[in-house]
Amino acid sequence: MKKQFWICLLLLTTAFQSKSQVINQLTITPSNPTATDTITVIWDLTYTGNCAFGMVSVYSFVNDSTITIAPTYCGYNDTTVCNTVDTFRIGPFATGNYTIHMEIHQGSVCPSAASTPP
Repeated sequence: MKKQFWICLLLLTTAFQSKSQVINQLTITPSNPTATDTITVIWDLTYTGNCAFGMVSVYSFVNDSTITIAPTYCGYNDTTVCNTVDTFRIGPFATGNYTIHMEIHQGSVCPSAASTPP
């Protein structure tokens, strides 16, 4: 599972660098989860967007052996460079080998100024 994770991380990091999105650090705990563990994924992300609002929503789902975490960040086509550290909690999942797929979305509409970021 760890080998698959590192290959996935390398591919994601390479793809995001071309879009001004870079995962600076990614931590998954516990490192070898059981079927009763909740998994915590923490990432340090650099992206372009509206830094004041940052992440406005997130969804996750499992398809076969792939766990997808898909946060949406405010500021489609914004050129401001932002940095954020976000925490995602997923699981528990049935025993098996899984690949975690991080999928970043840039939102075209930011919350109104009266809203509070998550």
